Amino acid sequence: MKNIRAIVNKLKIRRGTVRKYLKQGCLLGWCDYNANDEKIKNIRNIANKFSKPIICLTTGEIFISINEASKKYNINESGISACFNGRQKSAGKNPVNGEKLIWEFYNEGEIK
Repeated sequence: MKNIRAIVNKLKIRRGTVRKYLKQGCLLGWCDYNANDEKIKNIRNIANKFSKPIICLTTGEIFISINEASKKYNINESGISACFNGRQKSAGKNPVNGEKLIWEFYNEGEIK
């Protein structure tokens, strides 16, 4: 099994108990559970669940989240967020042609 939830449902024990057993099993070489990797995976899942897709009107690219766009264009997330709040008109520049990047929330089939 690759999922703590599946183990919890199968054995009918608490999630914390499953984690404890997996950590002990890892130390004994019985499994390859890594608590830090699981924490990072859970944080990413939560972030993706609550993030809103955005679109760069300048390039037409759609991103799953502000974080993804900020990494691609090396822009501070708060700069992109300021475009949604009306404090800024653009954030960052296109590395190819130097155009200002204009951002909006993306709704499939409709642009705000």
